[in-house]
Amino acid sequence: MLAAKAQWSSWTGVWKGKMEFQPENKYGEVNAELHIKEIIKDSVYEWRLMYVFKGKEKKDERPYELRLLNRKTGEVEIDEKNSIKLNGKYFKNKFIFLFELEQVKILTQYSLQKNAIIMEHITFPQKSIESGGTVQGNDSIPKVKSIPVSGRQMAVLKKS
Repeated sequence: MLAAKAQWSSWTGVWKGKMEFQPENKYGEVNAELHIKEIIKDSVYEWRLMYVFKGKEKKDERPYELRLLNRKTGEVEIDEKNSIKLNGKYFKNKFIFLFELEQVKILTQYSLQKNAIIMEHITFPQKSIESGGTVQGNDSIPKVKSIPVSGRQMAVLKKS
């Protein structure tokens, strides 16, 4: 699944764009950058995120590392280098991570398109809405817990 070297070289580089927040927040659009550089051949990559918020001179810089844990299964990890490690999965040009931060669940995706990386963070509250769990005729309807989406951040990053 992860074996093709050419596949990884297409991810490396400096990617820049604007991040939009939905619903809008006090920052509006934010300049975003993702720097990806191979550190250890085919296994560890610099994964440096940077944000520039309106009214702030200094970049919010996050010097993470992406580690390829298992090529066969697509298991990966982002090491935030502060004791936080986010386990994820690689599926055909897309990294997917799901984690909880305080009272929020966050689904993060990085998708490599032809000339861009689509970076998306979707947030959910911890609370779910339950429905189902009934019997209709001869059918037992299972309980389903629906989790409402509370926000979305999305950036189209172009290679610079």
